Amino acid sequence: EALTARKDQSMATSIAAIVDSTLRTLASRSKIPLQAHPTLVATALAEILNPAPYSDVEYAINSLSSHGRSIIVIPPYSEVTMRRCLPFTLQPKVRPANEPLSIHFAAPDSFFESLLAQCRDIVPGIRPKDVLLVTTSVARIVAPGSLAGHPTALVKRHGTLASNVQFVVGNRAPMNPLPSIVVGDLMELCASVCSSENRQ
Repeated sequence: EALTARKDQSMATSIAAIVDSTLRTLASRSKIPLQAHPTLVATALAEILNPAPYSDVEYAINSLSSHGRSIIVIPPYSEVTMRRCLPFTLQPKVRPANEPLSIHFAAPDSFFESLLAQCRDIVPGIRPKDVLLVTTSVARIVAPGSLAGHPTALVKRHGTLASNVQFVVGNRAPMNPLPSIVVGDLMELCASVCSSENRQ
């Protein structure tokens, strides 16, 4: 509710404040005495606001870059936070999408229009079918991205909620498109992309 309200306010509550309040409410309802764990909220807050990349991210970025692929990251937070999360050596190899995308809402049509325009700044005339969307979320990216004409890769990491729940987005088949490929991690994705490249 706070994140939804945040989108409609000129003086929005900071993400940090929302997360802090949520953690304290969760602790209270779970009967976790924060007095006995004075660093618990601060530690959790730091992990949430500054997430470390998965261990296969560095390999994937280096591998795809070496094969001439341009990588646009779609972060749910600001470019500043994204840069802080990525190792310095990887930063020149990726660029953030022109607008961040909330992890709680499906991407709107305008997002894919903006993304395609950004891709065309890199490769003039590129078409949606040539822009692969890689995600762990069926509802947030796969469904709207497929409807926008993009191929999609669903990364079904072990223990990742968004990719392992069988979402039903709507009551008509076109509203629930299947991902173009399903992989278990980014190393498998790279192998699939390189294999497809060799067959062309």
